[in-house]
Amino acid sequence: MTHTGLAIFAWDEAKSDTCFAARGFDLTYAASAFFDPHRLILAATRHNARVDATTAADIARQAATDEAQAMQHAAKFARRVRKRLGMRQL
Repeated sequence: MTHTGLAIFAWDEAKSDTCFAARGFDLTYAASAFFDPHRLILAATRHNARVDATTAADIARQAATDEAQAMQHAAKFARRVRKRLGMRQL
């Protein structure tokens, strides 16, 4: 492991090679971002407005929708199992 004062890196040569093959840079290059004295660290704001606008009612509505879909999927699965087993619903 390498301790930079800001982060601890567990080096994996295979992952570094995979990163290079997929992205054109290795983990040494990627880790250099932590040592750049001119780096900028910005807050992630991409989804904050949408998350902040979510109300308890929105969450409850989505939970109810998810529950209804789960029940539909369970019923469909049960019908397929009964059909495969040759069972009929009376």
